[in-house]
Amino acid sequence: MIPTVLVSLAQEPATVLRVTAPPKASEGMSGYTPEKLQSFFRSEVASYEMKVANTDRKLTLRENPILNWHNPERLLEQGLLFVWMDGNRPAVLGSVFTYQYNNRPRLKHEVTSVASNALNVTLGGEEVWRPEAAELVGTVVAENAKPAAKASMRLTQMRSIARDLVGKHLPPNLPPAELRLLPTPLIQYQAEEHGIIDGGLFALAVGTDPEIIVMIEARKVGDISKWHLVAFRSHFDALEMSYKGTRVWNAPSVPELAFSGPLHMPFAKKSYFTFAPSKPLPPAEALK
Repeated sequence: MIPTVLVSLAQEPATVLRVTAPPKASEGMSGYTPEKLQSFFRSEVASYEMKVANTDRKLTLRENPILNWHNPERLLEQGLLFVWMDGNRPAVLGSVFTYQYNNRPRLKHEVTSVASNALNVTLGGEEVWRPEAAELVGTVVAENAKPAAKASMRLTQMRSIARDLVGKHLPPNLPPAELRLLPTPLIQYQAEEHGIIDGGLFALAVGTDPEIIVMIEARKVGDISKWHLVAFRSHFDALEMSYKGTRVWNAPSVPELAFSGPLHMPFAKKSYFTFAPSKPLPPAEALK
């Protein structure tokens, strides 16, 4: 059971997101320009179809990525992060990215469900992921602070909560590494049909590569409104997160995901999954 955490919320000025510079390409990435890769990433994402399980209800892809990210510390990873919506609430975050291994470019997909329903997901007509409903209970925070009436003030409150988070990446055989908060939410939303007054998804990252996704929502149940905090993994290594010095979430290492393929069970039933697609990264000269 995750403990309840109390926090006092104060106003703060808006924070500017500083994005790390793209990593320098090695010989293995010669010819793969950012423009070519980003166009290819978009075409990959457009090949997904995501539905709520046992229904015909499709999730809606937001056309533009919500983050162009780089990880200069790990295999020169670079990718685009997209979001699929269920109505007005985010349901899935998905990255398509490249990395370098043995001086050769590789392609991977990474998907995280933040949906309250089980999903069925295909890529180019091939079933690749079948996640069960995500755990959305999380931690109640700021019980003594009612969500503000204005959206701008609620954003200030969300940022104040996010600033008190500390995330750690716990790679095997290496010291723990503290993650960096990206202070601007990846997406902010209101979803009255789900009882959400306001919400935002934040990232704790290496460079600008999200390792932990944090959902902060002002939820209304009856006449009572409270802030809720839920964390989701976005890496297969062990991870943990603390709030005001108290650990509120952790995720164990899943090394099998380092070399997983589409619909690799039982991992493809989890809310987080990463895999190498059946079709590898085309040669640079084949990309437009």
